[in-house]
Formats: sequence, C-alpha cells, structure tokens
Amino acid sequence: MGIVKMNVAKNLESTASKMLFMDVPKDGMLYARFLPAVDGSKGEIWYLAESHFRLKDEEGKGIAVACNKRHGDGDCYLCDLTDLLANSDDKNEVAIGKGKESSKANKSWYAQVVLATKTGVDDDGVPIFEYGEEIKLLRLPKTGATAVNDIMTMQKEAGEPFFNDFDKGKLVVVKRQDTGEAFTKYSAMAAGVPVPLDVVFPMWEKKYIPDADTMWVKLDPRIMSCDEQKATATRTYPELSWGEITKELGR
Repeated sequence: MGIVKMNVAKNLESTASKMLFMDVPKDGMLYARFLPAVDGSKGEIWYLAESHFRLKDEEGKGIAVACNKRHGDGDCYLCDLTDLLANSDDKNEVAIGKGKESSKANKSWYAQVVLATKTGVDDDGVPIFEYGEEIKLLRLPKTGATAVNDIMTMQKEAGEPFFNDFDKGKLVVVKRQDTGEAFTKYSAMAAGVPVPLDVVFPMWEKKYIPDADTMWVKLDPRIMSCDEQKATATRTYPELSWGEITKELGR
C-alpha cells in the first residue's frame, strides 16, 4: 500500500467552516496572507462596514443590521434607540444601549486573505506553512486593523516590500486576547519568509474578488428602513417598555 504525504490544508478544509467571513478565535491567533488591493479600492485593502449586532430575525436567528448613518440615508432608528437606552436609569436598558454586549453600532474592517497553518520547521529552522485553497474575508475591529496597519507603516519606513505584495509578501500572524474588558486586545506581526502569491495560492486569479463593487456585494450589509429596524428591535428585546420608548423617540 502506498503512503501519501499528509495534506494539512485539505484535512483542515474538510472540517472547517465554509463561511466566507472569518474572525480571529477568542484568545487565539491565525496566520493570514493578505491579498493586494483591488480595482476601485484607491489602494486600500480594508472595507469599513458599520453594523448593529446581537439582533434577531423572524426565526430567532442572530443577525447584524447595517447602520443607516453609514450605509443608508442617515436616519438610523437603532442608533437613536441605543443612545436612549444608554442613558437610562435601568441597568438592563443600559446594557443594551452600550457596552461590550450591546446592540450599539460597531465598525468592522474586512480584507481578503488566504489562511495558513504552521506545520513544522525545515532543517534550517525556518517555519513551514500549509495554505488553504479558498479566499476568506477576515473581519477585525479597529484595534485589530490598526495592529495590521502598523506593520505596513514600519515596512514603508524601512523600505521593505509590503506584507501583501504579490511577489515578496509575507504571512501576518494576528493574535487576539479577550480580557473581559470592554475592548479586546489585538496584536499583529509579519511571519515567515517572503514567497510569491502564485506559489502559495496558484488559483488566486480565479477566486480573487476582483473589484470594490464586487466586494461590497459579498459583504452585503443588511440595510433596513427605520420601520424594519424597529420591528427587529422589538422582536429582539420584547422585555423593553416599547410604549415609553415610542413616546421618547417620537416614533
């Protein structure tokens, strides 16, 4: 019987989530090869979205709803609601209005990446990485995106190739530390040796999200009218005094 070399990426792929979006695991880390900026992006690798999280759809499933101040017409019922609750005398209402577990709008930065797994080291002690075969959209909060951007700044000042360069790019290791405080801590650093994108991800041209418009189609922020936002909020928080809230907000 023939012995076949272990394909780590394939084994991981068989059990990994097929979701397009990826977060850094809680109190964990990941290796990501950031892909270059696309047409229409003005040279940016990040796509900034702002959403209200921890809401529920008609079936009771968790959803995020786009903040209309950024993605809609500027009139956002959920922003008005969370601002009202944040200043309440009721601690349960305050918890919904602000804090780590609230539905207050939060910004997320998204970038195209290919994930990798460290499988060992070679005879010279250089780490060996196995790359995945799909593009993911890595989602980071401001602190995470800033940590990645700091690498870019240092590389620019040193005259080095950027970590997302086609020919001389590197992996970035992003770490997340959940402290139990309002803000999770992130750190990032370049890892491994420079390697061409064609070598680690030969299929990139077929799977790359090619332009900014297509990227926004993939991100698909859930934009609702104010009435739809209110219906979502009342469904998510039936315990709130909606009569009083309606009087306060005037709608």
